[in-house]
Amino acid sequence: MLNKKWVGIIAMVLAIVSCEDEKLKGFEKTDYELANTKFQEATSQAEYEAALAAFKKLGSEGKVGEGFCYLVLDNPASAITAFAAAPNDTGSTELPKRLRALDKYAGWAWALYSTAATPTEKADAAAKAETVLRLDPNYTAVVDNRVDKNDVLLVAGTMYLEINDITSCIRAIKRVDPSFKGTTQQDCLDKISSLSTVGLLQ
Repeated sequence: MLNKKWVGIIAMVLAIVSCEDEKLKGFEKTDYELANTKFQEATSQAEYEAALAAFKKLGSEGKVGEGFCYLVLDNPASAITAFAAAPNDTGSTELPKRLRALDKYAGWAWALYSTAATPTEKADAAAKAETVLRLDPNYTAVVDNRVDKNDVLLVAGTMYLEINDITSCIRAIKRVDPSFKGTTQQDCLDKISSLSTVGLLQ
């Protein structure tokens, strides 16, 4: 039979192990993070399709991830549908939801950018891109950290130039680069052309 001293020691060890297990639980990845890891590590169509399937299992929470998968898989129409269905949490007090909402508008803008044919559609793409720049001028996507403010500005600037809205184009550029002094269409074009971007649909 164990004496009281050993019973106490064993109880202490079990308590420490229990505490460590609780700490480790805090570092376990959520289902969204696991799906996002699949996406970020994907290098082939099959792997992107696997990431898409993982995001689809998450319901509305996975819609932004779905949209990015569709963009990479060159299916902007499905991407638009996914982004439109994603929660609009730009005003959320929960940081992950707020960041995901920025990704929603960035991806949505890219999808619209690839399909926009009318002035109204181009203005819509530009407006969604500028929403991201307005809320975070130093934006970098969470779902795909290769995508940043330059990719979003490329969409906004190009769309504004195509509908000849130079004032809005200058405003969008200044959200990212407040030192921009350009005043003409050519100034804006030169700035947009100089951006280093990923190009989600290239």
